[in-house]
Amino acid sequence: MGKAKMVVHPLWEQLVGAHVGCLRVATLIDHLPLIEAQLADSHRLFQSYASLHHPILSLQDKQELDSFLAQYLLLLCSFSEQLQQHVRVHAMEAVMACRGIEQSFQGLTGISS
Repeated sequence: MGKAKMVVHPLWEQLVGAHVGCLRVATLIDHLPLIEAQLADSHRLFQSYASLHHPILSLQDKQELDSFLAQYLLLLCSFSEQLQQHVRVHAMEAVMACRGIEQSFQGLTGISS
């Protein structure tokens, strides 16, 4: 399946958005500008492909592409939710561990931070 067929598909922008959503969850804040730059590049790529390529698909190929991209979009959305949950759980565990270390430090030294 060619890139042009996927890039000009109506679900393409949603797929890119879902992919970027996953990246944003798992990316450090100082790296987010790089993701935004890549997203801008993807918009230029989309516009270029959309203006230059007009793929012709058989009904069966169109249905297969529709199904594949819809399933992939659902997978990305589910994965993003799982990533967010994972980050929340581990962030809370990290905060609780830091509180425990702080309490231990206070108990050992009598100094509060």
